[in-house]
Amino acid sequence: SGMDPFSRRSTWNIIRGVREGRVTVLTTHFMDEADILGDRIAILADGVLQCCGSSLFLKNRFGAGYRITCARRKEGLADLAGHRDTEVATVIRKHVAEAELLTDVGAELSLRLPTSAVGSFPALFQELDSRLDELGLEHYGLSMVT
Repeated sequence: SGMDPFSRRSTWNIIRGVREGRVTVLTTHFMDEADILGDRIAILADGVLQCCGSSLFLKNRFGAGYRITCARRKEGLADLAGHRDTEVATVIRKHVAEAELLTDVGAELSLRLPTSAVGSFPALFQELDSRLDELGLEHYGLSMVT
């Protein structure tokens, strides 16, 4: 803590560069830092080990799922002003009924998708890919919520 973003990244690069064949123990309050630097992550509360595992294990066990972020083409923004639930969200909910709207601001729409819906992702992506122009999307991306 107390480091500016550039110094933090520089420190991360140094640690990643020298970690081969070594055991390094780091402590942090930042989950992104633990995710990037840790092969195994241990979570402590009041000095007591609560859980230990890989980043993926912890995300699957305790994470809030995935976030799909859709970027609209700029020329379509005026038509969408004021609409909270767009056709894009409807398409996503067709494949993942539990999709939860996170943000719908300007050119970006984000929804949370539960981990349990991962089996529906291929069909969802196929429909989004085939209807990208029709839906007025520039692109979309999926990330795991930490």
